Amino acid sequence: MSQPFDQNRLAEDQDRSAGAEQPVVPRTGEPTVDAALDSLQGLESEPLADHHDRLVRVHEELHAALHAEQPDAGG
Repeated sequence: MSQPFDQNRLAEDQDRSAGAEQPVVPRTGEPTVDAALDSLQGLESEPLADHHDRLVRVHEELHAALHAEQPDAGG
């Protein structure tokens, strides 16, 4: 069973998160991937309606990086 909505708990959670530092974005060493991850900084402060477009753009960038042709390491 789910618990009833607790307005006080919501306010406490918001207070805790308001003082939290920005999360550290992991570094991969791959410039394209790092740039895509960097573009997510500040997402939590943007209106929810803007999240979809930013997340789609990052998904497309990561997908392209993952599927980019790799140079033939064979010789």
